[in-house]
Amino acid sequence: MTTYDAESKIWKGVSIPFDENSENLGEIILKILSETPERVLQIDSETDEQFTCQDLKLSSIRVAQNLERIGVEVDDIVGIISKQSHFATSIIIGCIIHGAILNPLDETLNENDIANIFNLTKPKIIITEPSFIPKLQNALKSATFNYRIYSITDKSSLFLRASNFIKPTGTEENFVAPKFAKSLREKLYAILCSSGTTGTPKGVCMSHLLSTSTASFVKIFSGDRGAIRSYCPSPIYWASGFYQNVLPIFSPNEIRIIPSNKPWYIEDFLKLVEKYKLTQALMPSMDLHMFVNFKNLSSYDLESLTNIMTGGTIISKVLRDKFAATFPNKNLQVAYGMTESGGTISKPGEYKLEYSAGSIVLPNHEIKIVDDDGNKLGINEKGEICIKSKYGFAGYYNNPEATKKAVDDEGFIITGDIGYFNEDNILFVFDRKKDVIKSKRMNVSASEIENIIQEIEGVEFVTIVSIPDDLLQNLIVAAVIKQKGFEKLREKSIVDYVASKLPDEKHLSGGVYFFDKFPLTPSGKVKKSLLLEEIMKIRKISNGYHQ
Repeated sequence: MTTYDAESKIWKGVSIPFDENSENLGEIILKILSETPERVLQIDSETDEQFTCQDLKLSSIRVAQNLERIGVEVDDIVGIISKQSHFATSIIIGCIIHGAILNPLDETLNENDIANIFNLTKPKIIITEPSFIPKLQNALKSATFNYRIYSITDKSSLFLRASNFIKPTGTEENFVAPKFAKSLREKLYAILCSSGTTGTPKGVCMSHLLSTSTASFVKIFSGDRGAIRSYCPSPIYWASGFYQNVLPIFSPNEIRIIPSNKPWYIEDFLKLVEKYKLTQALMPSMDLHMFVNFKNLSSYDLESLTNIMTGGTIISKVLRDKFAATFPNKNLQVAYGMTESGGTISKPGEYKLEYSAGSIVLPNHEIKIVDDDGNKLGINEKGEICIKSKYGFAGYYNNPEATKKAVDDEGFIITGDIGYFNEDNILFVFDRKKDVIKSKRMNVSASEIENIIQEIEGVEFVTIVSIPDDLLQNLIVAAVIKQKGFEKLREKSIVDYVASKLPDEKHLSGGVYFFDKFPLTPSGKVKKSLLLEEIMKIRKISNGYHQ
């Protein structure tokens, strides 16, 4: 339940007492794994291999003990660049119960991003796929810290074997999860990357207190949902993918289906729904587009699938309406949150309302809406969304300047998102503040134009960027991916349609550029900075002509 305090102009989730000196995340996880040893936690979709609580308990204890054996101490950083797997889950939980700090990256990151993050965190060891090692070595050729590389599948003698981490130790039964000198608020268990859509990712510190509390909410909310078979294709580098290795442990009715390591194809996903009777799945917006527009949906049995969750970007009214028309008996859950706040902070729902992102602020969280001067706004007043958690924001690792800029004087995280609450306490999210374009002295919402273009038949996906201009302040540019069969869709049709729907300052003054694909983050978000670079190259080569 969400309440609005009219005097303070703050929306609040329910308050739940918590003890900062209670059991740490590792202690709680081991206790749960011991209570239900035969429970199946996850199934590998490539091998059908099941992984039980007992399997995870044994393998993660071995990881913890073998980390200690090779000299990895409490609060040492462990880098990992790996696909989702039973092994990756064992490494993650093993580090948590040992007290090491996980820093996951993704193989799609460029060398500069890898170098920037690892030079900040300075991992003592890095666990990765053998195919990625050359890129990793090149990225860290100028590194000023010592590290050891462990290869996940390489059987040669060139690199240390990561498989040694799950070798029997003979003392597994004697293992007791350690208590830590630091408080749960201070003790970190992971450093996750920020989105990186507009620049270099930052390392977001995740505390034991934040995650033990999130896990307790999962346990509360999952109690009445019945059997759950979940699917999330996000990489462990991304918060949603990383949490898939932790939070299902706290959801007693949930079995997680580990995605294939192959590229994501809609047909493969639909086969997984049939095979494993999936009940819920997480999809980035581009995958959701493919899902609702797939021509042969009727060929698959999708009855078990009741919930699709999405987020991370604005979900257009066109896409919401298309989902409702295609799946009238299924629920599209549009989530809102951020890594810095511990993940989702507004419970998904009300997807049929344009821009809506839930009506329940999670327990022990507060949200305020502020104008450009930091003044609090009330009901139906649009401004910047700011979030505060009673568990605190642990900051960006080794980056005090960015940490200071991330919060205001009241301790609220400044999200950079534009939105408002209505009189029913439903949160609406419109745009990123950085995506609000100044055109002809007016503030223009990129998502508003994207929603209009998405109405055009033949548009598979669109994103709006801007180019500085001396006369107009900014040129508004549409980057478009066409649907198959609509290759003849032309720039003029899109420009004219926007002009017929929106006022002059929102017209596509910079034109339309067509792409086969967009540069994406590992989680499926469009990297607008790289997309803009590509557009600028095209403009330079074509002297502005791009049809």
